[in-house]
Amino acid sequence: MIEALRLDDRTRLDIETMAGGLVATIGSILRRHAACLLSDRDIDGTAVLRPVAELMPRLVAAGLLRDRTLMAALVRRARHDQIAAALPLLPTADGTSGLLLRLAGDTDADVAEAALALLGLDAHRREAWERGEAGPVDLPMELHAWLAWRVAAVLRADDGSAAVTRAVDRALAEATGRLLAGHDDDKTVDVVALGLAMTLDCGANDIVALLVAAIDDRRLDLFTALIAHALDIGMPDMRAIVIDPVGDRLWLALRALSVDRASLARIALALADADQRRDIDGFAVQLDAIAAVPAAEAAAILSPLALPAAFHAAIQATGSRPRW
Repeated sequence: MIEALRLDDRTRLDIETMAGGLVATIGSILRRHAACLLSDRDIDGTAVLRPVAELMPRLVAAGLLRDRTLMAALVRRARHDQIAAALPLLPTADGTSGLLLRLAGDTDADVAEAALALLGLDAHRREAWERGEAGPVDLPMELHAWLAWRVAAVLRADDGSAAVTRAVDRALAEATGRLLAGHDDDKTVDVVALGLAMTLDCGANDIVALLVAAIDDRRLDLFTALIAHALDIGMPDMRAIVIDPVGDRLWLALRALSVDRASLARIALALADADQRRDIDGFAVQLDAIAAVPAAEAAAILSPLALPAAFHAAIQATGSRPRW
C-alpha cells in the first residue's frame, strides 16, 4: 500500500514510524496486562507471548501496511504534520503572543481550558518534530480497536499445549478489552481542536481573522478544525482538503466562509512555503476568480461533505443526482 501511494521518502518513513509506534505501544500494554493475568494461573507470560519487537514485522507480513483505511489515516496525519512543522512563523501585527497562547489566557474559562489542552497536544507533536521523529497519531475508536485486536493476535506465541493456548487467548482478550475500554476519544487532537473551535463559535467576520491567525501561529490543527466546525465537515475529510496540494476544495471552503482576497493570498503563501508541491504561481493567476466566487455558491458545492459519510457514499453508489 505504501509503495502504491508513491509517497516521498519522508512521508513513507513517517508512516512507518507512526505505525511502528502504535504497534509497539499497544503491544507493550497488552503484553504486560496479559502476562499479569497469566501469572495468576501460574503461566510464564514471557514464554507464551511474543516479544514486542517481533510484532511489527509479523503484522507487516500479514498486510498491515496494505490496509487502505489505516494507511489513509496515517498519510493524512503525516502530511498534515509535515506542513504544520514547515509553516513560516509570522510575527503578529501588534507584537502580541501567538493565537493559541492568547486563547489560553482568555477570560472565558471554557476557551482557555480548550486552548490549553490543544497547546499540550501540540507541544508533544512539536517535540517529536524537533527530534526528527514522526508525531503521535490518534486513531478513531473503530480503527484503534481494529489494530488492537490484530496486535493481540500476533502476540500469541501459539507453541504451548491446548490448555495454555486457551489461557493465553483468554488473557489477551481480557487485556484488549481493558485497553479499548480505557481508550478516550475525547483526548485526541481532532476532538480537542474541534472542541476549541466549537467553544469559540465565531461569526463570519471573526473566523477570517482567526483562520489567518491560526496559520500565522503555525496551528494547522486549529485552522483545520475552525473550517470543519463552521462548514459541518468531518475532521478526516477536512484534513484531506487542507493537505491536498491542488487546493481547489480548500479555496472553496475558505470562500464559503467569506474569506477575502488578501486573506486567501496570505494563507496560500504560507501553505506554499510549507509544501513545495503547491503551485503558488498558478494560484496567483486564479486568485481573482477564486475571490469572486460567492460564499453561498462555494458552500453549496461543498455541501455533500456535510452529509453522513454513509449517505454520501450511498448517493454516489446508486447514481442518484444530489440536489445541491
